[in-house]
Amino acid sequence: NFCDSIIVTTVDVNPTYNQTANDVVCSGDSYTFPDGSTQNNILSQVVQTSTLQTINFCDSIIVTTVDVNPTYNQTANDVVCSGGSYTFPDGSTQNNITSQVIQTSTLQTINSCDSIIETTVNVTTVDTSVTISLNLITANATGANYQWINCSSMTIIPGETTQTFTATTNGSYAVIINKNGCLDTSACHSIISIVISENHWIERIKINPNPTSSYFNIEGVTKPYNVILYNSLGQQLYKENKVLETSKKIDVSRFESGLIFIRIEVEGEVSFHKLLKK
Repeated sequence: NFCDSIIVTTVDVNPTYNQTANDVVCSGDSYTFPDGSTQNNILSQVVQTSTLQTINFCDSIIVTTVDVNPTYNQTANDVVCSGGSYTFPDGSTQNNITSQVIQTSTLQTINSCDSIIETTVNVTTVDTSVTISLNLITANATGANYQWINCSSMTIIPGETTQTFTATTNGSYAVIINKNGCLDTSACHSIISIVISENHWIERIKINPNPTSSYFNIEGVTKPYNVILYNSLGQQLYKENKVLETSKKIDVSRFESGLIFIRIEVEGEVSFHKLLKK
């Protein structure tokens, strides 16, 4: 009827939400986002938007950023002497190691992520066997440091630090071998082949020149004699029997450089000498 009708309307506002969230996982882990979805094997940063509703049916948007802390898978290699001990990264110790050991240590980083270290420990074994030829003892271990000792007194023999030792008197001898920092000692070996001359002819024998690159002379022997040359491994290089010359010239130019050991026998008595072949 054309009369005023006044309506006062009040409109209230329910809020919507736009939020951000940040979290961290370890590399390879999974993460469940606010909308209930899950992402597995996360290796790099992930940013995801979750659209939810409030209790009043208004949008609630959450942007979640997931960063990744690294995990570590490492390998390590080390060496111990046979019978030695080794402490692994996880703090455990294994004693009396005589063969290769492989152990996995599971640690945690400062961010509580796994750090896996696989450690391989190899073993250095020192070969203490020797080869004996008459009064010549050769350590079979190569590429090592050597020190020969007198077993009777358990004292070192000064200057005897090569792979081969020539005994000048009968006795019992051994060698201390140091290879890659590992020390071991051979068994004691007896030398009884040396004959002591009462005629003092040994003192008269001369080897000249010494050292040499071509030849040398054996001088001072007045009776028929036998002569044999050996290399540092005890292998025979040269042999001649019934030598009559009072000055015998022997050519060594064809032999490898190094020590040559000379055995001279006169009427059952033996003399040993060293020659340096250049």
